[in-house]
Amino acid sequence: GISASMKITDEGYVLLSGSQVYSKDSNSLGYSLKNLRNKFLSNSNIKKLDDGNFELIQDLLFTSPSTALAFVLGRNVNGWLYWKNKNGNSLDKVKRQSLNI
Repeated sequence: GISASMKITDEGYVLLSGSQVYSKDSNSLGYSLKNLRNKFLSNSNIKKLDDGNFELIQDLLFTSPSTALAFVLGRNVNGWLYWKNKNGNSLDKVKRQSLNI
């Protein structure tokens, strides 16, 4: 039941305002990402929803799609495979595989 949107910019991967963030961390989530989540989940850049989860009220920049998605889900995840566009294509398919290297 989590909905999040991201855009790619020259600066990195931007988790967009309005994106939802799961409230709980997995035991497998790394220390630095847990700290980042705790920092943002306890400040005014995010609001608590009725279901206990959170919603970003401003954009948030990340250096990788996996870090952005791990922030959203509270667990380690491969963002290249799990971020999908409106057509259901993974970020890997849209960006990496289109390079034809």
